[in-house]
Amino acid sequence: KLFSIKMTPATKKDYLSKIILFKKETEVEDLLEVTKNECRDFMSFVEEQYAKSTCEKIFSYLHSFFEFMKKEKIIELNPFTLVEKPVVTREKGKKDVLSIQEINQLIDALDKLNARDRLIMVFLATTGCLLNELVKVKWKDLIADEYNNFYIRLGQGKKERVVKLHPYCFKLIESYRYFSDLSEIIIPSDDYIFTTQKSQSITDRNVRLIVRKAFDMAGLSNYSAKDLRHSYAAISLM
Repeated sequence: KLFSIKMTPATKKDYLSKIILFKKETEVEDLLEVTKNECRDFMSFVEEQYAKSTCEKIFSYLHSFFEFMKKEKIIELNPFTLVEKPVVTREKGKKDVLSIQEINQLIDALDKLNARDRLIMVFLATTGCLLNELVKVKWKDLIADEYNNFYIRLGQGKKERVVKLHPYCFKLIESYRYFSDLSEIIIPSDDYIFTTQKSQSITDRNVRLIVRKAFDMAGLSNYSAKDLRHSYAAISLM
């Protein structure tokens, strides 16, 4: 209970399931007497059963748990410090990033979409936002300066940031408001920008379906929503 005191219920449950899995597979009776060999054997089992990213997560969970017990002086040594950690490469190659030509190819195909879906695709491509940020963005998050430049506030807390909107993106916002029977004057409010006909908001799943449809129409089926974010970062650096 002390180890998980600051965790959310979901995280606490996740940690507990990994510790239970460890105890079951190693068949150890006492977690305070675990050896480095048992930890290595367990990680070998995990690497045969799960994806590399999951293996890295399981290792981190167990390492944290035993490190906590060491700091509390319940055990003398964290056995997972003697086990090699599975590492997932996070480098992005060209196959994960759309070229300028492919982005233009995608934009050209958007005319077949409705005003909302067209805006969603351009918004994702030109702001680099996450899907869960897009679905939460509100009209009050839209900012204008004295030079008629427009910005959008994304994220929350430490991850909050302000991103300048591409002029074409703002043009699509105006078009979207027109087709949604909204006033030309944008009044800051707590209303979500992206909605459905039945709801005042849109879900991550809705957006993924829109992205998949747009990529398929553009003949770029090998890409996904996260690749738009990677592409935004790569093009910004260029």
